[in-house]
Amino acid sequence: MSNGNGERDTGEQPVVVETDKGMTVLLGGRHLYSSRDPARAPVVAASSVTIQPESLVICFSPILGYGLSELLARLPEKCVALAVERDERLMALSLERCDGTTIRHPAFRYVRSDSPTRVVEYLDSLGLPPFRRCVRVDLSGGVALFPEFYESTARLLAEYIARFWKNRVTLIRLGRNYARNFFRNLPGLAQFATTGFRQASLPIAVAGAGPSLDKALVFLRERREDVFLLAVDTALRPLSEAGITPDAVILLESQFWIERAFIGFRGNRVPIFADLTARPDTVAAPGGDRSYFLSQYARLRYLERFRSLNLDVPIIPALGSVGLAAIRLSLQLSRPEAPIFAVGLDFSWNRGYSHSRGAEAPAGERWSSSRVAPILSVVPDFAEGATVATAKNGAAVRTNPSLAGYADLCAASFRNAHPAGIFDIGEEGLECGMIRISEQEASSLLDRFGRAEGETDGRVVRGGYEPPRQIKSGSRETICAFLAEEKKRLETIRSALTGESAVDDRSLRESIAEADYLFAHFPDGHAPKFDDVSFLRRVRVEIDFFLKTIDIALGEMR
Repeated sequence: MSNGNGERDTGEQPVVVETDKGMTVLLGGRHLYSSRDPARAPVVAASSVTIQPESLVICFSPILGYGLSELLARLPEKCVALAVERDERLMALSLERCDGTTIRHPAFRYVRSDSPTRVVEYLDSLGLPPFRRCVRVDLSGGVALFPEFYESTARLLAEYIARFWKNRVTLIRLGRNYARNFFRNLPGLAQFATTGFRQASLPIAVAGAGPSLDKALVFLRERREDVFLLAVDTALRPLSEAGITPDAVILLESQFWIERAFIGFRGNRVPIFADLTARPDTVAAPGGDRSYFLSQYARLRYLERFRSLNLDVPIIPALGSVGLAAIRLSLQLSRPEAPIFAVGLDFSWNRGYSHSRGAEAPAGERWSSSRVAPILSVVPDFAEGATVATAKNGAAVRTNPSLAGYADLCAASFRNAHPAGIFDIGEEGLECGMIRISEQEASSLLDRFGRAEGETDGRVVRGGYEPPRQIKSGSRETICAFLAEEKKRLETIRSALTGESAVDDRSLRESIAEADYLFAHFPDGHAPKFDDVSFLRRVRVEIDFFLKTIDIALGEMR
């Protein structure tokens, strides 16, 4: 019997069958091991696979455990064998039949799930040191029962590892900026601290700044009153030039360049959903309501201490793309029965501009054009890393590894993530796991949903949503105490490193580890060496920078 994805689910119970050379398993009329020599193939697979240090070895459907002991015996240093099973019946049989010594091996983990994404979440929850690669080993015919599941799991685990190292590169470049912005945004959080996001009564439309936004502007203008419009930061200008004011803008960017996207919008009072790592001057620029969230850009102790303050700041995964963050945020803002629409999330471009014509990048190109540097003199088609891909409508488009990775991450994270559906309006851009729908079909869906009036404290709210502004009792004092504690920690570390005070090595190492924003952006920050003089000298330099940052934040709190 097929489950609809070409995968077999017989509904029968597995039966252990004895052969001349050991036990095999019979399920749905097929042997999951050889009926002649059950252990031979998995042992050969486990013994012949090439495994380098710091590898994650994925063992799919181990069932009776053949090959596991041979595999674990040859694991190099800093490797882990992750066994994955899709079938509940086979997992139960495996736990019953596998050698207990193997199950308890310190380098062995076992997980059962019917969701590849949850397998990745399980691995992430273990807090293991980073791996550099994945190695796949199939240990039974159980893999053939659910081939798409195992293929998808292998691909997502490889992407998870690759994403870690991509994030490390980003952290080396921007980690110091993230931490600085985090501390600088805390006074704003104290002023606008809330009890969490309220829900929008209308369907949410997320507007990205991809080239397809231009074609969707007429649709957005016509159905403006029927949706809560959440725009990414760089979509604010093209929407405004089309006469469309979003209900809110999401801001993720930490660098100075994003201020160009807000030129002309200072004081326009548009509500902002801001990441605590976003550039604080830009967060404050519109002068309207602010609601903060935190994308956990790395697993760091100082962020865990902040979470323990219980300030009800929503936490989202580090997705890297403001468009993906907007989709993730819309899941928290949307009611279960209200659909979510997305426009302009292309993760690609066609010939010419890489963004909507009104976005900052194309606009900046037009503003800076001259006789010797005409418009489109910098052709994105030939940018480094650009490749040709196939769009949803079959047309050839340009993309790059980062954008293509975001499209894959979107599909993995948000496919079937909302009860009422997440709908991608338009035919341009890369396939990214959302339900494709035309503008006409989207209008019909909005008509069926009906226009809802949102009310807050007895007042009708445009767009069905009002960013909360009440200050949670004690939030200001809690944030002040958090900043003061960080300042004291840094002063203690500085005194110890300069010899002004005596601190035992163990206490010093623990204090530095707690203040991991000091070194998370170091090239070796993922594996700090607290007994290395060079490492400690670099930490000492960072202390003054962050002491000044925290002093500025405390000054704004007074």
